[in-house]
Amino acid sequence: MKTKPNRRHRQETRARVWLAGTCLIGFLPLAAQEKPAEQPAEKPKAEKPSAPSEESTTEYNNWITLGVGSTFIDGDKAQFMQRRQMRKGPFGGVEDFHWEENVGKKGIFQIDGRGIFDNHDYSIRVELSDPDKGFLRAGYTEFRTWYDGNAGFFPKNGQWFSLYDNELHIDRGEARFEGGLTLPDKPSITFRYAHDFRKGLKDSTEWGDTTLTGGFGTRAIVPTFLSIDEKRDIFAGDIKHTLGKTDVGLGVRYEILDNNDSRNIHRRPGELTPAPPALPAGPDRYVTQKDELKEDMFNVHGFTTTRFNEKVMLTLGG
Repeated sequence: MKTKPNRRHRQETRARVWLAGTCLIGFLPLAAQEKPAEQPAEKPKAEKPSAPSEESTTEYNNWITLGVGSTFIDGDKAQFMQRRQMRKGPFGGVEDFHWEENVGKKGIFQIDGRGIFDNHDYSIRVELSDPDKGFLRAGYTEFRTWYDGNAGFFPKNGQWFSLYDNELHIDRGEARFEGGLTLPDKPSITFRYAHDFRKGLKDSTEWGDTTLTGGFGTRAIVPTFLSIDEKRDIFAGDIKHTLGKTDVGLGVRYEILDNNDSRNIHRRPGELTPAPPALPAGPDRYVTQKDELKEDMFNVHGFTTTRFNEKVMLTLGG
């Protein structure tokens, strides 16, 4: 395989960025006041002056903020994305969103969200709560980090390798649900479930070897990458109650971890190695190292808190 030098992969990466078309359309009327215009009226001399009118206030609790933008890159795009943690090209969407409504006398329903298209920046949270009854919450969050998959550059003969798309990324996120009962004079009970994940490709500092160095021996400048696939599930429950001056709590937690990662190396790409007589040249060599981890953990914990007065308190836990 014949490879060509690329000036983009020198030690100092040149990237010029123009952030263009950044338009933020915000509707943030958190609180506004409307005051009726004062109109003077003719009053008889014997008539007492009227009391001043009360100001009427209107509160706005819901809003949405929109935004769009783009980047124009001259140079190493993968290096720019890793340094600035910003994707190439256009992006946009909802930067912030909030909606709430009253439910009953004390309850409230709320939605908060965010979604930037092609930036893989998403978030949504939904909650229904009442201080005298309980609450329900659910949400999802995801974001992306970028990595540069390029490896080394050998200045003696200008050798470098580009074996695959070097614009690597990993998506991280969490999906969660939580519920609880908070009835007056009753034990408070909460339950929570969460699913965390990390998935994608990133660069590795353990590079592959090559002898295509113009007679300067073997050098490790061949790019390699890590494949990441990790998941974790968490179940948790707690109960708490007050007995006189003492708060008593008991909780359990169960966690499941499942990691399936790998390191992928392409050794001496494009080199001719000894081969069977029927083949014109020897095959390339690939190395895949598996890093797998599976575990589960169960935990039980409890505590008590006793307040004797404003200055003395005793806590126990295990």
